[in-house]
Amino acid sequence: MNEAGINLQLEQLPLIMILQRKNLSQRELSDMTMRDKSSILRSVNALEKKALVVVQKDKSDKRKNIVSLTDQGIDLAKNIRILMNRAEDEVLAVFSAKERAEALETIKGYADKLDTL
Repeated sequence: MNEAGINLQLEQLPLIMILQRKNLSQRELSDMTMRDKSSILRSVNALEKKALVVVQKDKSDKRKNIVSLTDQGIDLAKNIRILMNRAEDEVLAVFSAKERAEALETIKGYADKLDTL
């Protein structure tokens, strides 16, 4: 990813991609990534310094900090998605169309199951 001009630590990447779908509290990010709160806090602070996320108090619960992508963070997430799609295409190029569809369906099934955790 560094070759593509994306300067992120490996542990920051999932946060960017998750936040692309939905703003979440730091606790929710911790639960979704199965990482401890202090690790999430370090990653969020680093992303905030890079102006990729903003952290705001939840209006309904002042104890919660809601993390959301900035415009720069949204652009970065889109670029990462493009790179991921290219890599996926390269990996799946060795399979027939039917095998690709089956593999993607299996992977999506795993992702859906993980989302329910």
